[in-house]
Amino acid sequence: MTAVSNATIGESIRIPEVLDPGQMSAPCLVLDVDLTETIPSIAPPRLGEPRCTWVLSRNGREMLGAVVLAIPRSGISALDLESALRMHFAAELASAEDRPASVGDGSSCDGAGGRLADDMAVVVCTRERPEGLERCLMSLLKQSCQPARIIVVDNAPRTDASRLVVDSLGSPLITYVVEPVPGLSRARNRAIAESGGCGILAWIDDDEVADFRWLERIAEAFSEVPDAVAVSGPMLPAQLETWAQVRFEQYGGHSKHRGFDRAVFRTSDVGSQPPLYPLPPFGTGGNMAIRRDALLEIGGFDVHLGAGTPAMGGEDTKAFTQLLIDGGTVVYQPSAATFHYHRRDDEALLQQMYGYGAGLTAFYTSVVMSSSASVVSLGRLIPRFLRDVTGRKSLRSGHLPPDFPAALRAANRNGLVVGPYRYLEGRRNTRARAPAQPGPSGD
Repeated sequence: MTAVSNATIGESIRIPEVLDPGQMSAPCLVLDVDLTETIPSIAPPRLGEPRCTWVLSRNGREMLGAVVLAIPRSGISALDLESALRMHFAAELASAEDRPASVGDGSSCDGAGGRLADDMAVVVCTRERPEGLERCLMSLLKQSCQPARIIVVDNAPRTDASRLVVDSLGSPLITYVVEPVPGLSRARNRAIAESGGCGILAWIDDDEVADFRWLERIAEAFSEVPDAVAVSGPMLPAQLETWAQVRFEQYGGHSKHRGFDRAVFRTSDVGSQPPLYPLPPFGTGGNMAIRRDALLEIGGFDVHLGAGTPAMGGEDTKAFTQLLIDGGTVVYQPSAATFHYHRRDDEALLQQMYGYGAGLTAFYTSVVMSSSASVVSLGRLIPRFLRDVTGRKSLRSGHLPPDFPAALRAANRNGLVVGPYRYLEGRRNTRARAPAQPGPSGD
């Protein structure tokens, strides 16, 4: 890994080149830079070390955005890096200066936001990833705002590795429960059943870590948009060490180019993004917070969708769609960030791309089977969907570099084709099993 050191450089400014995500190479150095603190420098890269850096830029409590910079043979001085970031995010910095200053230093959880954090349970659904689970839980125990509870749901465990992680941390905040029936939606629904007394459930995956202010910024969004039933945030890369990780980020990562501007979604708003068209997504299952009563009203998560089912995904998409169709307000809060450890190898990425395609059309199959009236609305969206699947300027694929592997695109298209069949297979499997657990099921 390229050496990163804090330094004061007294030399002329040489602004590094800004790269399009499609120009990234592996490995690519991931940096988190706060312009109000000491700026790091990047040493000249040696053979095999990163020639680019993905930089998350902050200005104190403000998250400005991310940019990819080329690392020249001479490296990047602290002065050059700061100058590049200030130039690239000049508009965001000016906008931040125009906003009223926050009360206090922003390090506490006083006020409405803090009270909302006290009403939160954080949920981590896991299965046989003890190292990732420990890393995730440690980030939650260090939050600027502590939740009321942390619920770890071990889904159909083969070993006691996850329980041992929880036991080793010894935190009274953490509750460990087992959901014996495989499937992420069933694990999520078990968390709903176990979370009585908490008004908001915040979700993070076991291959992520939470930003220090993650819960604080989620609570702020609920406080500032009082009618919000859900808040989502970006899942940013924790590392870009392999080509598989870089390719996934080029594809759009988890947020699919949602960006760093706050968005509020209401079906009543003219021109609002249709709830049946989640591109860019309204939110992702690894970084979302939803009011518990709203989840109960939609029947929890559809147990025929999600990881661990033939559909492989789509349970979070359907939940956001149902919340919006029912008149709920969803807020995208870009400052409520988590950091995701993308799949490192090509085979795992191929499976993920296939699963994304299958999960999307499985979600649409679920919508149609839940409401025949949705067919007309979906029909109106078909031309837009086809443009985004095949068009050169589509959000789904138009931004990809020329050398983006054809196998990854093919895997995603193949998943789109089989999604409906996989959803129906999941329903058949459910009927063949014993009755599902009591409580929200999405059946």
